Amino acid sequence: GSLGQLFGVIDQNKDDMICLEELEKAVEGGSFSGTFLEGLRSLRDDLKISKDASPSIYWKEFLAATMESSVMIQDDKIQLAFDYFKKSDGDHVSVDDLISVFGSKAQAQEILGDVDLDGDGLISFEEFKKAMEKVNH
Repeated sequence: GSLGQLFGVIDQNKDDMICLEELEKAVEGGSFSGTFLEGLRSLRDDLKISKDASPSIYWKEFLAATMESSVMIQDDKIQLAFDYFKKSDGDHVSVDDLISVFGSKAQAQEILGDVDLDGDGLISFEEFKKAMEKVNH
């Protein structure tokens, strides 16, 4: 879900802030995984060493702290898609890779023409990522 929805799930008493206890439940509850869970653990650890009497985090702080995690999650998904297409060369998607996925050389050449920005006949991760970002905007 969105970061707002995730904040709402963690903020169990709906006071528009997440206290240490709510963060503990979120981390230990098993509802989150991967990079986002690591971000929650880091927030929890920061709150544990806080000098505040009742440490908590507000929406804007949560948003700032998790935004980087959200971007990393998106990059992970793009990397998985890139790896799916990348069959031969270790760092690039080749025409042969595209033919094996799409079945025709004509379609592979068309995709290569759209995505291969530097014209080297290969698709790098950065080129692939730029193409995916264009699709999502």
